[in-house]
Amino acid sequence: MRNKFESTELLIKDNFDIFLITETKIDESFPNAQFLIPGLNLFRRDRTRNGGGLIFYINQDLPCKIISEFKFSNPVENLILEVNLSHSKILIIGLYKPPSLEIERFLHDLYIL
Repeated sequence: MRNKFESTELLIKDNFDIFLITETKIDESFPNAQFLIPGLNLFRRDRTRNGGGLIFYINQDLPCKIISEFKFSNPVENLILEVNLSHSKILIIGLYKPPSLEIERFLHDLYIL
């Protein structure tokens, strides 16, 4: 993300209301200001510069908030947002499954949600 932000901004801006990026490879040492896109709210779940991480961009006209992080029994990263539409609410869930995690274990945890 840190080296590809300009092209990412061009792709997202004015084209999407909700956009999720995985494998951001950033940590808390990178300020939000570095990744802001006008008209979009930014929500992050960082890991390290070496891998993982999630960023959601949500249109500022869509009221939303982060729902507390679900604790998987394995190292799945997640970011859950509640988005208020005109007459309803929806949950949007962003997930990142590390390559080292067996798919069966990942699917089992999703099933018991």
